[in-house]
Amino acid sequence: MLRVTDSHFRRLARILSPNSLLYTEMIPVQAVTKGKKNNLLSYHPSEKPLAVQFAANEPQSFAQACLLAEDCGFEEVNLNLGCPATSAVKGCFGLSLMKNLDQVLPLVAAAQGVLKKIPFSIKTRIGVDDCTTDDFLWNFVEKTSQAGCQKFILHARVGLTKGLNPKKNRQIPPLDWNKVFLLKKSFPQLEIIMNGGITKIEECKELLLHTDGVMLGRKIEKDLFFLNQVEETIFQNPINFSLPEILEIYFSQNEIFAYRKSNYWLFRPLLSLAQKFSYSKNLRQEILQAAKKPMELEKFLSFWPKEKN
Repeated sequence: MLRVTDSHFRRLARILSPNSLLYTEMIPVQAVTKGKKNNLLSYHPSEKPLAVQFAANEPQSFAQACLLAEDCGFEEVNLNLGCPATSAVKGCFGLSLMKNLDQVLPLVAAAQGVLKKIPFSIKTRIGVDDCTTDDFLWNFVEKTSQAGCQKFILHARVGLTKGLNPKKNRQIPPLDWNKVFLLKKSFPQLEIIMNGGITKIEECKELLLHTDGVMLGRKIEKDLFFLNQVEETIFQNPINFSLPEILEIYFSQNEIFAYRKSNYWLFRPLLSLAQKFSYSKNLRQEILQAAKKPMELEKFLSFWPKEKN
């Protein structure tokens, strides 16, 4: 998620769930191949296993980015074909590409041609604009899987490139998990991951009966502690750190990257932890205050409750 799942957020997420596969923010390949690749592809060892997500619309630069990602030690390369952001639509990447297999298939072939050690996946929607039929989605998955993609992460909602802003498109049109279930039955050999509108651990358990995995997005942004439930219920691995222990581990792993000009990015992930508590407003104020000026760690930790999760 753009401006959410940066390295700091992922380090905190990893403390709460050692077994979940984490994903980077969506990274434009041009920024990697022509820009500051060391910054954009850098991560802390504690974040692994970690997949990198790219936005691409041209095979040659995408192949370069895939090679760099593999060399950097990522566990997976993911191509985003589901982002409905205005910048993505104008730039002809993300969701806008889903309607154009002639552009998508060379991207898949480019990735498959250079990746030797790690898998390639596609994240997309169950449809786009007026292309909402089962035939459209089935054809898309069939053609891209024939080109080499064996893993699909499907946001179970039709994406819209116009008429709604991206935030509203996360709620409208309605979800259709059943379509993803049917897709998995039609392509049992493929790895099909469910995404979109998942807010309860019971839903995760139910969805795993019909698909190969679940991707969580906005739920984690709002309630990072939900990953703790995932670790305990799905992976059968309870994490019993107290909040101060979690924060001490987090701060011990973090240094402020040279390209970050503010402490804000270091403290921002803590806002999603604060949502758990009835006095979250006060905690959020303390977090934002700490982001603006230096504060002793011991003093900062004193604002948090001492009980176990």
